[in-house]
Amino acid sequence: MTGAGRAHSWGAGGFTLLELSIVLVIIALVAGMTIQSGISVVETARLVSTQKKMKTIQDALMQYRIANDRLPCPGNLTLAPGIANYGIEAANSGTCTGGTPAANFSGAGLTNTFSTAAEGALPALTLGLPPDFMVDGWGNQFRYAVDISMTASGAFAAVNIGCANGAVTVTDANGNARSTSSIYALVSHGANGHGAYTRNGAIMNAGSVNINELTNCHCNSSGTPTSYAPTYVQMQQTLDFANAQDSYDDLVAYKERWQMQTTWDRTGKCIYLYTVDYSNDRVQKFAPGSQYVLQFGTSGSGNSQFSGPQFAAGDSWGNVYVADTGNNRIQKFSSLGTYLLQFGTAGSGNGQLNYPTGIAVDQSGNVWVDDADNFRVQEFNATGNYLTQFPLHNAVGGTTGIAIDGSGNFWVLDWAHSTVNEYSSAGAYLTGFGSSGSGIGQFSNYLFGIAIDPSGNVWISDTHNNRVQEFDSSGHFLQAVGTSGSGNGQFNSPQGIAVDTSGNVWVADAGNYRIQKFTNAGAFVSAFGSWGTGNSNFSDVAGLAFGSQ
Repeated sequence: MTGAGRAHSWGAGGFTLLELSIVLVIIALVAGMTIQSGISVVETARLVSTQKKMKTIQDALMQYRIANDRLPCPGNLTLAPGIANYGIEAANSGTCTGGTPAANFSGAGLTNTFSTAAEGALPALTLGLPPDFMVDGWGNQFRYAVDISMTASGAFAAVNIGCANGAVTVTDANGNARSTSSIYALVSHGANGHGAYTRNGAIMNAGSVNINELTNCHCNSSGTPTSYAPTYVQMQQTLDFANAQDSYDDLVAYKERWQMQTTWDRTGKCIYLYTVDYSNDRVQKFAPGSQYVLQFGTSGSGNSQFSGPQFAAGDSWGNVYVADTGNNRIQKFSSLGTYLLQFGTAGSGNGQLNYPTGIAVDQSGNVWVDDADNFRVQEFNATGNYLTQFPLHNAVGGTTGIAIDGSGNFWVLDWAHSTVNEYSSAGAYLTGFGSSGSGIGQFSNYLFGIAIDPSGNVWISDTHNNRVQEFDSSGHFLQAVGTSGSGNGQFNSPQGIAVDTSGNVWVADAGNYRIQKFTNAGAFVSAFGSWGTGNSNFSDVAGLAFGSQ
């Protein structure tokens, strides 16, 4: 060995001068950071270990989603290692309750499409991870919350990307939402561990009074569980061990539906159903599976207030127009129910309205309004500017609905004559069909809803005959659906009607305070709603409309 080789070796460890210098610099940097932040080297190692585990867990959740087309339910936080079902998901996927084990908590979300979440232990063994992944770097169990609907069989394939707005909400330190639509959240309760369940299933009590820590553990300052809501706070850690009661040291991770997308997921627009609740002066929004999403509107004449609203229509950008009939105006809202603008005042001049009922949006985004008691249809652009109008044929009484077909022609209900009239895109009268009566192709003297299906056929709510009738584009009778009653497929004063992109027919069964869904062949599919003023309740549901998100 040459002398040069020996000159740079030090002691038994064999460090070179350069290597020793690097080690000393690293030690100094770590010591400096530790002194400045108040975090010991041991605590730093635990923090880094927890962060690495959370990253591995999130990767495992994604792999589980790919393999099973769903997410797992939580497990039971109160179990200890060696006990049956430790680290295993709850027994019933799609509900995450019942059987052994079961998730520890469930609760409703805020304004989300799928509104119930379940929370419990991380099902590490179900994910194929070692048991040590049940706990964070401080030896306390990870909390795992999941939108229950995303644990059902085929959950991801069942809903278009972005249509599943999850039940989990994550906010910042000031309560501002980072996400109102997450499908899962993963929580470590940090160094103080307040509210966490230990490795052996006991509750940790560090006496924390930090309001954001109490939100994450759904517990009080004594660690006792309180009511569960799927809301979590993600913020910068304080890590002030001298003031642990005021310190926030939790770690929170979450994912929204689109973040777990794969190349074979369904794509396309999310279509929502809007229901105009006439007597409750509001509009309610429902997801494709009839899950309640949100509502907007109160009684009055101000912005976002209604007086007997009757119909609604959605445009291609997700906006919703509502015929605020008693206030003689149209109001426009975003898909989130945010007020955008209004147009129309009481009167008979251009741009004025007298009892507007039906409303439709054409392919250019222009809005056509059935100005019932002025016996005309008026056209406005998307910002509410008056464009044109045309008079209604043989009008001696009010009209109660309007629809636009694929050719741009207008179909208007004339309740005074019990007829349906067709007009060209320029407003010229083309033809009409129907007469007063209860026979095939006849109508009662109160027609209230009209819709055009994807094949161009016309569906009419024959309100006082308690049925829905279908006609082809030439006015030839095709079928009648429904009879009087309150059973499935029966009606009590059907009013609004809408057809989705698959051709299913949705009917506002006003007198039964519900919405019914039928196939295009007239077979009953499902129903939802009941009387009342709460979510998914109706007092007098009138118009229906579909809108994209």
